[in-house]
Amino acid sequence: MQDEATKAYQSLSGWWSEAGVDVEPLPKLAKGKPSKANKQQSPSQTVPSKPPASKPTASRLKEAAELATTITDLKQLHEAIGNFDAGVLSRTASQAVIARGNAEANVMLIGEAPGNEEDRAGKPFIGAAGQFLDKMFASISLDEESLYITNSVFWRPKANRKPTEEEMQMCLPFVHRHIALIAPKVLVTIGASSSKNLLGVDTGISKLRGKWGQYTIRNPDGSNSETTIPVLPMYHPAFVLRKPVTKRDCWHDLLSLQEMLESLK
Repeated sequence: MQDEATKAYQSLSGWWSEAGVDVEPLPKLAKGKPSKANKQQSPSQTVPSKPPASKPTASRLKEAAELATTITDLKQLHEAIGNFDAGVLSRTASQAVIARGNAEANVMLIGEAPGNEEDRAGKPFIGAAGQFLDKMFASISLDEESLYITNSVFWRPKANRKPTEEEMQMCLPFVHRHIALIAPKVLVTIGASSSKNLLGVDTGISKLRGKWGQYTIRNPDGSNSETTIPVLPMYHPAFVLRKPVTKRDCWHDLLSLQEMLESLK
């Protein structure tokens, strides 16, 4: 019963996590039926809470911000991210996972963070969720040659945990520079964390999705010129796979993206 309860809780918590809801870890359960005497634990019997994920230091946040301003092309971006010490985040990952797709594409997708398969291959969105993402965009005739796909965090968090706010902030200068270098016509943020991080809001993905926002690119040519581009938040494909009823919302969002691209021609 304990294993079944744990699996059920993990499935449900994963579902809510993709929806942007913070979920507490499942407390450890004692084996067997508890007696009346041990229903209330003494302080010495209390199960310790899970230690918080390691936070990047202020120096790393500053270093990332300063380094990002020196990057002028994609080769430098890949080198800078690949060599960056992101603390526990980069030390427990196999490699940095930066992008796949066409760097000259009009549409740039930004997800959350790599998973196991992405960590091994060094490419974002190639697991089950990534394959479904490809099918989603293929439905409006957009493939890897029409898309540039990246993440908000470039290293797989240990045990596939959700990236901390500090980790996302540490990667954000690289994300901003990444967008400026690609200069897409449209940005699509995939999932709650990516959408909130890029748009600088604290709104759940169910309220953000399908509603166009704006992002201002600071062009990396030294001119301090700016370009404003439209941003479309969408559900994460992993969430859609867990909740198929949201496929209808995704289809509406994809049609909205298609219309936007037509209007920008």
